[in-house]
This record gives sequence, structure tokens and C-alpha cells, in this order.
Amino acid sequence: MNLDKEIARGWGLLEAEVPTLQRDGGLVPKFLVENDREIAIILAPDPNVVNNPEGKDGLAALVRDTVRELKAHTLYSISDAWLAQIDEAKAKPHLVEFVTRIGTKKATEMGLIVRRETLMCSIRTRSGQGTMLVWYYDRDGDVINMAGREQMDGKDDGRFGDLFT
Repeated sequence: MNLDKEIARGWGLLEAEVPTLQRDGGLVPKFLVENDREIAIILAPDPNVVNNPEGKDGLAALVRDTVRELKAHTLYSISDAWLAQIDEAKAKPHLVEFVTRIGTKKATEMGLIVRRETLMCSIRTRSGQGTMLVWYYDRDGDVINMAGREQMDGKDDGRFGDLFT
């Protein structure tokens, strides 16, 4: 998988969002749809759209339609989000099932998982390649301090997993 150009662009997009995150305490979800000639930027109408299934479906449909209209080659999805992780999850399917049943908030309180705030950029391409760029951050009162970064490769089964098919 050679996404070097897209990954560099994705990190640059995240770096450009840091001042807004630090100033406002959060971001409005944003999608950049690119082809060789133009870029369409789609902003979620409401920062809390992620908590509204109908709103998410409508936004996803708008992004899909824009990708098709522009005959886009790349989609960048930028947001701030909570990321819950289970160390070595594949080796612990019973724990994954249990966390799914009780929810991530309760599992965090029980110390079963680590839940952190992140600035994220999901990258999907027409060729079927993709990755997730994750930049962790910590809050100290109203101050947001950026922390470690990582790239998470793997299949995207989410709303945009089959975007280009």
C-alpha cells in the first residue's frame, strides 16, 4: 500500500485543525473530497451529528453523492472523537464481546479499556486503499495538549467502507 502522498496531506490537514481544536475545544466534522482538478469541502451542519443516526445517514449520503459527482479519487474525513482501545483485542474476543455489551464508558470506568480523545483523519481512495491517522490529546482544564500520533491501517467497515464501489 503506497499512500505516502495522501498520508502526508492527512497529517497536514490535522495540523491545520489544531488551533481550532485548542481554541474551541472541539471540531465540526469535515470531509474533503478530491479529484485531480478540484476539492469539495463538506462541513457537518452540527458538531453533534455523530450522536444523531438520521443526521449521520444524511451526511453520509451527501458525501457519497459528492464523491460520485466529482469522480473523486480521495476522501479525507476529519473529526475529533473518543477512541477506545483494548490491548491485543484479537486475542481477547470474550472481552470485546463484554465491552460491547456494557458499553465503552462503563468498561473505561472498570479499567478494561483505555479511552482517549483524538483528532482523526480517515483516508479512503478509489483504489481501495485507506488508513486512519490518529493524534491523541489530553485536556488540562480548558487547555488542550497534543500528544502521540499513530497510523492505523486496516479494512474500513464503517459508513464509507464501500464508498468507491
